[in-house]
Amino acid sequence: MEQGGQMRMTISTVLGLAPATEVSVYGTEGTIKLAEVDGTFGLWSGQRGDKTLRTVETKPEKVGGWRVEEEFINAIRGKEAVTHTDLVTAVKYMEWSDAVCESVRTGATVHLPNFQL
Repeated sequence: MEQGGQMRMTISTVLGLAPATEVSVYGTEGTIKLAEVDGTFGLWSGQRGDKTLRTVETKPEKVGGWRVEEEFINAIRGKEAVTHTDLVTAVKYMEWSDAVCESVRTGATVHLPNFQL
């Protein structure tokens, strides 16, 4: 990570009853966790000193859906402005996604180049 943090990621299709999606971010002052439970996503958080994570309530109007491809096509067609990801960040993300796929396919570590546009 750019700020010096570490990321560990495991991708598996054979982990039995492991959650389909679970992401946790651990910081010096707290933790936030996103997980899929029985087909529904939930969000939890806690601060230093808490005994457990607590549910983070999300207002229905703040809940989004996956529209990445739709937004991309609409931006190309001039129907929608790019609001989340500039071109350089998008290319870096695709480079990372390709590296993940290559690592899963080969079982090897894939080092990303120092990407510059």
